[in-house]
Amino acid sequence: MGRREGGTFEVSDLSAGGLLTRVADATPADGVRALDAEVEAAACLAAAAPRVRGEILPGAFGLVQEREEEFATLDDPGGGAHHRARR
Repeated sequence: MGRREGGTFEVSDLSAGGLLTRVADATPADGVRALDAEVEAAACLAAAAPRVRGEILPGAFGLVQEREEEFATLDDPGGGAHHRARR
């Protein structure tokens, strides 16, 4: 089976049987493009002032915290129920 741009594949839920989700099926060319983008981003980051670089991690942490519920559902087939129960 060959890959095609924009293709996906199914991930099965082995515990319950059936489809868990569909995810992107990256091609080798997709991987090369991702690496090229990383190299460009690393060069931009290296050129940034230390203070600017120092603000990136706290900013990213804040963005993750804002979407905490959404991220919890990504790792929990129960739709985040485990995460909500811990609160």
